Amino acid sequence: MVELFADGSFTATNVSPRGPKTSVRDQDFWGTLLNASGHWRVGSVGGIDNGVGREETHWGVYLDSVAAPVDAAGLTGTKPPYGLIFTLGDPDSGTAMFLERQN
Repeated sequence: MVELFADGSFTATNVSPRGPKTSVRDQDFWGTLLNASGHWRVGSVGGIDNGVGREETHWGVYLDSVAAPVDAAGLTGTKPPYGLIFTLGDPDSGTAMFLERQN
């Protein structure tokens, strides 16, 4: 769960760590998930091939925390309410954690 607040702060429970990641198939995967708090910001988290040879910006949310190295999450959808997607392991594997907005 990730909670983003209007003042720019966040709290996160059981999210993916930044940096080298274990595969979701690894026995210790669940032990790699983090709990953190800090400040969030929107920015480019990579690119997505648009199918005609051009890469389009993939926007997401950076979760900046002093206490834990939390991975950035991409935005899902094309209009609000957006969800968040955390890539798990090798980005080419297609393995990800999707979070949907709850009111």
